[in-house]
Amino acid sequence: MQEKPFWEQTYSDSSVATFSKGPTVDVNEYYSIFPTDSLVLDVGYGEGRNSVFLAKLGHTVDAFDISENGVAKAREIARALGVQVNFFCQDLGSFEFERDYDVILSHGVLHLPEKEVRGRLYTENAGEHKARRL
Repeated sequence: MQEKPFWEQTYSDSSVATFSKGPTVDVNEYYSIFPTDSLVLDVGYGEGRNSVFLAKLGHTVDAFDISENGVAKAREIARALGVQVNFFCQDLGSFEFERDYDVILSHGVLHLPEKEVRGRLYTENAGEHKARRL
């Protein structure tokens, strides 16, 4: 049996933050240059700290993570803060773009899947769906 990643335990505990609260340093530094009322995709969001932060600023946020515990915890946090985020459970390897996003975030996840999976995300979707690259 494969051991679960360390974050699964803390994602299922609403009394602790797995990584930190509030937006990541990079998102906090660059959010001011995002277009107003952006459509944002947050890939591998964990507990949703960047997603919630951006939704509080008025952005529309779709966010997926492979962890069902992460999805449940992120929904709980967003609900408690009164913000709407479209959190859903999804494996990066089978994700298909169905919308054009203004901003795509992927903080701390793209090093985890196989190189072919990362490459597919970039090459198969880059031509049809363009996002501002920072």
